[in-house]
Amino acid sequence: MPRIVETNESLEIQDRMLPLKRVILFLLSLIPLLAPYRLLIVPDWHDYLNPHFLFVAFVSFGALMVSGLFLWAAIAGLNSLMRFNKQHNTFTYIADAPVVPIRKYEYPIGSIRTVDIATHDWSDGPPSYSLKIEMEDGHHFTSGSSWSRTVIEEVKERVAFFLDQRIAGNT
Repeated sequence: MPRIVETNESLEIQDRMLPLKRVILFLLSLIPLLAPYRLLIVPDWHDYLNPHFLFVAFVSFGALMVSGLFLWAAIAGLNSLMRFNKQHNTFTYIADAPVVPIRKYEYPIGSIRTVDIATHDWSDGPPSYSLKIEMEDGHHFTSGSSWSRTVIEEVKERVAFFLDQRIAGNT
């Protein structure tokens, strides 16, 4: 869920994956590895061309895929930061993860085309929502997502109010 930090000069929307969450996901990735160990290594198979071994191999492959998904979530979960800075008149977006290099984009605040809510529809469950900033050059940046549309609407209102104050302060 996005966290807002506001000062007189800037408004930041932070979405960080806590290190503890990364560690928990990593530890969860180890649990499915028990299946291949208990099904393939412990029995010491000698005959690989039989239906029992093929079934066990299929189950073990599925367990490896689940383990890989947890591991990928642990090491590739993004941290993002959106900063609206009145003093420098800039919008900055920074994203990083342990296996992703830091990406930093900086634009003048005046090049923001829209501040909107992005809806992420899922095949199995309710949608999630995030703040979407679209720039005049076509680039768009999204904040961390939330299951609550109300939370993201409040973030959008705070950004709109902050940007309106900036415009009123410059005139």
